[in-house]
Formats: sequence, structure tokens, C-alpha cells
Amino acid sequence: MINQSPYLHMSAPLNLDTQNQKYWGQALESLSIPSNDDPYEVLLTYAPEIAREFVPAELLQEVVSIKQPSTRPYRLLNNLPRDSQLMGVPTDGKRPSWKKSWVSESVLIGIAGALGLNPLSYLQEKEGALVHEVAPISGQQRQLSNCGKVALGFHTDHAILHRRYRPEYLMLIGLVNPGNVPTLIACIDDALERLEPHHEKVLQQHRFRVELPDSVSVWNGKKLLSEWKPMLTTGNNGVVEFSGNLHSVRPMDEEAANALSALVAILAQVAQEIVLKPGMLVLFDNHRCLHARRSVYRERWLQRLFCRHSLTDLRQRNAALASSSYAFDMQALLLE
Repeated sequence: MINQSPYLHMSAPLNLDTQNQKYWGQALESLSIPSNDDPYEVLLTYAPEIAREFVPAELLQEVVSIKQPSTRPYRLLNNLPRDSQLMGVPTDGKRPSWKKSWVSESVLIGIAGALGLNPLSYLQEKEGALVHEVAPISGQQRQLSNCGKVALGFHTDHAILHRRYRPEYLMLIGLVNPGNVPTLIACIDDALERLEPHHEKVLQQHRFRVELPDSVSVWNGKKLLSEWKPMLTTGNNGVVEFSGNLHSVRPMDEEAANALSALVAILAQVAQEIVLKPGMLVLFDNHRCLHARRSVYRERWLQRLFCRHSLTDLRQRNAALASSSYAFDMQALLLE
């Protein structure tokens, strides 16, 4: 008999009330960013303060509980401010020049800051932009990354990096999604409730290698593989964590491959489908949740933000390499 996981069913989104949505949106639309300044540095300074003014404390408290090991490792927020005018979707992976307002970016960065999380990016991904445009790129539609159109299997982000350098949390916000393409979120705890113990034991062993994601370019496009590592580990808080891209993991042998196949089948059973429409945001733990994407047949544009509780380890490793407060050199991180 299968024990029912406490997180298996996705709860209803937390809705921001209409009045706060309206006034928060107006404040963000009027936010002025000097042309000579890095807009993300400006948003890191002001967006969290603005978010705290319009997002009720009790709503933030509900969202921040994601940090507790005993709670669901994902939260949905709805009815958030939207950019008033979007003229299409980007097709080159970059923030479009015609997007004059910074509402969606401010919502992501503002909520992260209000929750005590620190946004980060990597210089070799999306040219170091703090907020990533998640939309198909012309000529790369078949790539297994955020810029493709094909279905993208379950994965956690940047599993090739040491844990202290990986994003701890991901945030995705919807901008354009007329085809209602879902994002899939699967909690590893839900999967382990159904996984055979011998498969779980194999996944805890150093019998797997993970690839550098296609969205990252290091050393002139060099393809990298990790050392042999486990897929499942136990964090400092005693919670089971997962790290890997299940569509590109290299198993050591047939037994390891069978354990991966068993996990993939179960993840498809326990995953929750989330259609991120404009003004809707999902925040999830990158160590306890895997995410995936259905095939994209129409326009779709999300934005993504990586976060950690602390950037101290990243800053120490990059002290002599990067001047940005949020963008870090992945080549230096990979060498450790």
C-alpha cells in the first residue's frame, strides 16, 4: 500500500488582492531606471522594498514557509502585477528592447527580496542577465533547454555544480502563454513514496554523471560531464535532495539505468501541471523539486530567477573574477 505524501496534491494559488495588485503595478510602472545604470542593480535595491509595501505580511509568511523541511517545497502566487503592454515574445533569448517597463522583473526580484532570498545569475548563461527570458529561440527549437520547443524532461537546474554554488530556489512568472503550455513540478518526496527501495539505494550511489546544460557555454562551447555522483543525497536538515537532468544523465551500468527509468516513470505519475498565465508565479525548491515542460506549439514567454539564501560562497570563489553583485563566473565554479 502506498502512503500518501503530504504534498502530492497542489494547493490552490495564493491570490494577491486586487487593490494591492493595482497599486503595486502602478508603483512598478512608474519606477525610473537611469539609462547609465545596470537596471538589475536598481531593482535589487528598490523592488523588495516596494513588494513589502503591497504584499500582505500574512501572504509572505505563507510563501516563506517553503524554507521549512516539513512543508510543501513549492508555492503558487496569482493575480500579480503585469506589464501593461507586451508587443510579442522574444525570439533571441534576450530581453526585448521594446519592453519598456520592468514590472515582471520587479515582481520576481521584489518577492525574492521580501522572502529573504538573494537572486543570482551566471556569466556564461543568458549573458549574465539576472532575469532570464524563457521562450523558444529561432534555430534552437529542438534544444533540450529553456530556449527549445520540444518537451523537456524532469531536471533540477545546474546539477553539475557543487551544491553551494547551485540555485536553491527557482521562480518562474508567466508573461505570454495563449496555448496554456504547462510547467510540470514533481516533488522528490512524492516520488520516493512509490519508488522501490532497491532503486532508491542505487540512486544514492556514485554511479551517475550529469552534463553541463545546453543553455550554458563555457570554454568556447566545451561539453562537460561531472564526476560520478549520486542522484539522491541527504541535506543538512535531513531532507532528501535530488540533483540531475534525467534526459541527459549518464548511468554507470544497467542497474543504474533501470533505477533512473523507474524514477522517471514515477515522476510522471506524481507531477503537478501548472499553467503559468500572465500574472502567475511559481516558486520551488531546486533541491527537492524537479521540473519539466510540455512541447510548445504556440507563443510562450516566461521569466526565470535563480535564488539562494546566501551568496557568500559564490562571492568568495569569484572574488578576483567578477565585479557584479549577482553574476558569477561558472568556469571558476566548475574548476572546484
